[in-house]
Amino acid sequence: MSMIKCSECGHDVSDKADKCPYCGAPIEMDSKIAEKDFETTAADIDSKANKKSKKKKIIIIAAVVFVVAIVGIALGINAHNEQMAKNYSKDLSSYTVNALMFGIKCEDVCNTTTSVWYNCISEESDKSTNKYTQNSNGVFYDDFNDALEKWFMSDKYSDKLSEIEKEKDSLDSLYNRIKAYDLGSEEELTALSSLKEQVGDFYQLTTDPNGSYSDYLESFSMTDRDFNSKYDSLDSLIN
Repeated sequence: MSMIKCSECGHDVSDKADKCPYCGAPIEMDSKIAEKDFETTAADIDSKANKKSKKKKIIIIAAVVFVVAIVGIALGINAHNEQMAKNYSKDLSSYTVNALMFGIKCEDVCNTTTSVWYNCISEESDKSTNKYTQNSNGVFYDDFNDALEKWFMSDKYSDKLSEIEKEKDSLDSLYNRIKAYDLGSEEELTALSSLKEQVGDFYQLTTDPNGSYSDYLESFSMTDRDFNSKYDSLDSLIN
């Protein structure tokens, strides 16, 4: 049951009543219908308003979720880039330090090679090389190649060469990882490539000596000098 207005006195009366209990005026059907239509229209307006409100809330929530997702992705990308930059710097520093240690070991082997070579030719006695340059009777070998072969076949040379080969492989892997970052300045990457080239040259000189003694000595001196120069160039850029 709904309440409607009496058209005569304006009091609220039941839409079921035939006449107004206050003034006795008959309740016309048109008034009942109009009142009901008004109530229906009001209800429809409220319903539409609620739907619009809910739709607006959904849109706002979706927008907030979208913004949060974008911010999250941006922060994630930024954190990833920062970590990559840290890893790049760390690996570049490690390569520089490890290359220096590699160079020192190559230098040590090359020094022994030149000493054995020279001492055999000049028949100069030296406690560190006599076991390579002299036979079991303490006589110097006539052919320096015999002395060099004895040095290259020794456990000492074999152990040192094994360490050098492992460090060479490690440096090559580290170099490839650094290049894969696709970071760093052109100056840094150029210095890195130059040092890697010197690592290869020093390795070749250490593991495969050839030519005359004077040629080898000159190559050793040049390689050692160039290696240290390239190392200093890269080290100065990152420290």
